Parts: sequence; structure tokens; C-alpha cells
Amino acid sequence: MTDKINPKDRLRYTRAEEREAVWFLGGRVEFMLTDEMTDGRIMLYHHVAIPGAQPPLHEHEGEDEIMIITKGRMTFWAADQVVTLGPGDCIVLPKDLPHTFRSEEGMETEYFVLTSPAAFEGFVREASEPATHPGADLEFTMTPEREQRLHAAAKKHGVTLMAPPGTLPTDIPGGTEPVR
Repeated sequence: MTDKINPKDRLRYTRAEEREAVWFLGGRVEFMLTDEMTDGRIMLYHHVAIPGAQPPLHEHEGEDEIMIITKGRMTFWAADQVVTLGPGDCIVLPKDLPHTFRSEEGMETEYFVLTSPAAFEGFVREASEPATHPGADLEFTMTPEREQRLHAAAKKHGVTLMAPPGTLPTDIPGGTEPVR
């Protein structure tokens, strides 16, 4: 006979004031649901991006990524498509699909990121540094130390960085094709 699982033992939540915050490429990330909380199934964080922020063109080997914009606008480049989304809009970026995105210039953009499975959390944590104040780090610059940490975390966690920040898929041959 198997023991029944008490539903109260499975309930997970975080209060806003209890969230861990880090700066990931200058944006403020607050973890809401973590790998540990969901047994590795999903990860959810809230992100406040620097105006005009754009991560390197990249692809995820193991997780699908869902982004929901709550403030500002973001332009996404993936699979020979370009789409600009605003508050309330959502996009799914499947694993193995090279993509990048840029937040709107002139204002902070806010969005939620959900990944499944939750392994992307390890990459974000290892490429980040503790946040010291609310909002994005408007003084952020990519230093050699930060770039080295980003590349090491990407290699360890199955994120392929295909080109430096600012590069669009159309800027490189085969830019929208999976690396593998």
C-alpha cells in the first residue's frame, strides 16, 4: 500500500518581499518559482530589463521558454520571423530555436519568463550577480569578467551563444538554423 501525498506538502509559493533578486545582464531578475520548488519541472521569474537590452543570439538545448510582457515593448527575432509584443502579449520560444530579443529603448521593460524544465535557472544564477537595489542596473557594462562568467554558465547549462549581443539572426549565415 502506498502512502497518500498530502496536497499541503505540494503547495509552493513565494511572497513578493521574499524573492531572491539578481542582476542578469544588467536586468533585475526575481525568482518566483525555482527548480527546487517545482522538482525541476518549471522555473518562473520576473525580469526588469535595461532600456534597449538585447541578449546574445542563442538557443536552449533543453528547455522551452515562454515570455509574457507586462510593461513596455519587446521585439523578438526567431525562425526568420520578427515580432514586436507589448503588455499582455506572450511568446513561446521552443528549445533548439535560435533567438534573441530587444527591449524598447527609453524605458524599462518588464516581463515574466517561464521555462520548462527548470534547468535554465542554473544558467541565470551562474551568469548573474546579486542585485543591490530595485530595478535594472542602469550602469551595467559587459566586462571581460562578466563575459567569461556568461560563457562558462552557458557551456555548463546547455545554452549555445551563437553571436554577441546586438547580432540578429539575419546578420549571420544560417542564423535561424539550430547549431546541432
